Amino acid sequence: MFLSACGFQLRQETVLVDTLSPMVWQTEVEASDFYQSFRTELADFQVQLVQKPADVLFSLHTLEVNDTLLGKVRTLRATAVWSLTNQWGDTVIYRRISSEQVSDTLVETDSDLAQLTAELHQALSQNLIAQLSQVTLDQLDSKPTELP
Repeated sequence: MFLSACGFQLRQETVLVDTLSPMVWQTEVEASDFYQSFRTELADFQVQLVQKPADVLFSLHTLEVNDTLLGKVRTLRATAVWSLTNQWGDTVIYRRISSEQVSDTLVETDSDLAQLTAELHQALSQNLIAQLSQVTLDQLDSKPTELP
């Protein structure tokens, strides 16, 4: 059995501004498995993650996963650096985020490892959405000030 955080409470307390959707996905690293998890989690908040032009740009700059085995306990830790840019090209948020999944039984098969990795991606997605909830409508809609 794997330990994981429940996203139910997150969905009950987190609110994302409407103008986040649709949000363009851009990445500088291989992250197709994480993309699927993040897209699914965002759908619960009626935010569409797309790969076509939109007003809001989500950029994933780095995604590193570390795998540690200590006795029977396997720990996966993901660290990501991401940013959000509004329609005027202003980066409104630039953050680093980490999540961790710990197995409480021996991970013996590729299937077990894949399950633990999927749970890690889900936890990282939920934490990232919590950070996205800090973005305000003013940040997304305000034009840059022009110099005289």
